[in-house]
Amino acid sequence: MKKIFMLLFIISFHVNAQCLWKSIHESPYRVTGIKDDNTIWTWGLLDGGYINGVVEPVQIGNDSNWLKLSVGDSHYLAIKSDGTLWAWGNNYFGQLGIPYNPNDNLSLPIQVGTDNDWIDISAASTHSCAIKSNGTLWTWGYNDYGQLGNGTWSENHLPTQVGVDTDWRDVESKYRTTIAIKTNNTIWGWGKNNLSQLGNGNNVTVNSPIQIGNNSSDWKIVRTSNNHCIALKNDNTLWAWGNNTYGELGNGTNINLNFPTQIGNGDDWRDLSVGASFSLALKADHTLWSWGDNSRGQLGDGTQINKNIPTQITSLSDCDKIVDYPYYTSFVIKQDKTLWGWGSNVNGQLLIGNIYGLTTEFQNILNPILNTCSVLINSENIAYENEIKIYPNPSSYFIYISNATDKIIDTITICNINGQILKVQNKSFNKIDVSDLANGLYFINLTVGEKAFSFKFIKV
Repeated sequence: MKKIFMLLFIISFHVNAQCLWKSIHESPYRVTGIKDDNTIWTWGLLDGGYINGVVEPVQIGNDSNWLKLSVGDSHYLAIKSDGTLWAWGNNYFGQLGIPYNPNDNLSLPIQVGTDNDWIDISAASTHSCAIKSNGTLWTWGYNDYGQLGNGTWSENHLPTQVGVDTDWRDVESKYRTTIAIKTNNTIWGWGKNNLSQLGNGNNVTVNSPIQIGNNSSDWKIVRTSNNHCIALKNDNTLWAWGNNTYGELGNGTNINLNFPTQIGNGDDWRDLSVGASFSLALKADHTLWSWGDNSRGQLGDGTQINKNIPTQITSLSDCDKIVDYPYYTSFVIKQDKTLWGWGSNVNGQLLIGNIYGLTTEFQNILNPILNTCSVLINSENIAYENEIKIYPNPSSYFIYISNATDKIIDTITICNINGQILKVQNKSFNKIDVSDLANGLYFINLTVGEKAFSFKFIKV
């Protein structure tokens, strides 16, 4: 029998590219990522194609030369391999960086200016930041808390340089706070500081860059949310500051910190990410750790209990990249480039369930699951998929298979969302009894010769 178990989670929706991922980015309502073929796909509220209530990823445009992506609350920034900058989504605050029209809500990318030397980007709630190859930093959009860093409280609708410095390396912005690292590995911040997000020892909001961290010059990576920051130093130690209501700083307390403070004693941290009120970090051994708010199961430990120290997600290994800003849903890309997710699924972020009347079992997923996707579909496969169908969907009693090809279906299996095979049926039947299955999402997997196909269905 074919190894259907191995194929299940990479062939469950119909797109024209293999679902292996380079990066995944999240906003409060949707998930967007760059695939291994450098195309951009998105799903969730407003963006993903709802098919009978089931969320399916849709491609953004047709280009396949995307290099870097950043997702704000309602807008997107992306850099192509030629160094050009593109934006789409909501422009009410001028966050797209194009000639201002507050009614703009673009579904496809539009180029920002004509320059082709952009190297880094960050999209926040209502403003945007970017760095050029010459080390200059540019910001635009809303500026009510000085998040543009231009020394004023006035908004800009087009990219405007921040000061005259030419040594900016990385920029990270979320909500109304911006943090950036220079080439000398010093870290700087500006914008909203009500919860000491700027880590400068107080909670005073500022509208121009101030240095963070006692003049230290050994910072490697920084990530910020709307209320706390996590950073990695060159010696691979982990540091945090800001709000700590849910233990998101990971220092064993729930007390806010207004200055960078080391998390534990470990010096083997490799990458990190921050969510709304929780944190994720990756170690050198490719294990993933989480702490903070766990009300939606976003810590991935099978519970909904908050943690105030880094706790390993023991069901995961071989982790390679963490989702950018996991709002209430967490994702990780493994070394084989497959995507795993857990946490909130209320907008179909995890690609399971039916968003119309989503049952409780699908609202919060407490353990990591492999997110469904498809294999590369050539013209012959597409022809088969147009002629092999299942119906009705959803179903309470039977699923029927319609096969209009001249090929014989060799095997039929049904699996649950965890990949467990529940039924194996003889190829001579064209209907499957599903009445004994619990309500939920399942997959019917078929093999036709050397080809394999998978279909989602909902048992109701």
